[in-house]
Amino acid sequence: MTVYYMVSAAASGIILLFSGEFVPVSSALTVLGIVWIGVFTSAFAYLFWCMALVGGNTAKVSNIVYFTPFLAIVFGKIILNEEISIYAFAGLVMIISGLFIQADIFVGKRK
Repeated sequence: MTVYYMVSAAASGIILLFSGEFVPVSSALTVLGIVWIGVFTSAFAYLFWCMALVGGNTAKVSNIVYFTPFLAIVFGKIILNEEISIYAFAGLVMIISGLFIQADIFVGKRK
């Protein structure tokens, strides 16, 4: 993940240099928002994710990432009152079915 961030930062810097369209940060509130997103929503999430992988069963913990689209659609409906399309619902059904299959709920314990 660190490599991803480094490559995207380098690519963004190169594009910025060649385009010349630099927009300076206009207020302290903008800086506060950037820090909030960087520290609390990204850094802490990765920290807790790594702690869960180190301290728990990796096969079970890694499946939690598949709940992200499900929660995004549910919170989008609850908080933003977004419409849930039939395609989103079908995708959710496939994701949840895959989680159940991998967890051996439908197929029983593998030997």
